[in-house]
Amino acid sequence: MRMARGSYSNALRSGTQLRKYVYNGCRDRNGTLKKKTPRRRSETAGAKTANETPVALTLKVDQSTYVRLCTLGATERRTNQDILRQALQEYLDRAKA
Repeated sequence: MRMARGSYSNALRSGTQLRKYVYNGCRDRNGTLKKKTPRRRSETAGAKTANETPVALTLKVDQSTYVRLCTLGATERRTNQDILRQALQEYLDRAKA
């Protein structure tokens, strides 16, 4: 069962529906798995030096924001971390921080 685009309220009612929606996003009309597209590194992520290690950061959001983020990630085939890292980098660049 495919959910209509933008029907977040339905997905909020049941985590199972969300899992089915994200799962079905990886399948074509025949039900076979789509080939994964190679992930590209975000241009705004910046170059890492040899001694730079990532630091963990936790962000708590409400459920509707989480569903929107997961839906965007599934449709664009990007991870939540990649989406949030790019958004944060663009915000910091705009704020000249």
